[in-house]
Amino acid sequence: MASRIVYHYVTEIMHQINYGIDLHTGGVQRHNFPQMRYTKEDAMSSKLAVLFNAPVSFSSKLIRGFFEMRLFE
Repeated sequence: MASRIVYHYVTEIMHQINYGIDLHTGGVQRHNFPQMRYTKEDAMSSKLAVLFNAPVSFSSKLIRGFFEMRLFE
């Protein structure tokens, strides 16, 4: 199911946007703290992290094959 969503996102939506926000929620046994992860190699993402002003911001490596890597390319 996730691969279908990613396929449609990449083929139908991604070329129409300049920026995207990846929102996550917690679960029964997981609590997510508001955070902003950015790509160190992308100067604009670090600027957006500052503007977003989340309680926690940090750089995160892109992992080949993951959705974020596809968006970065």
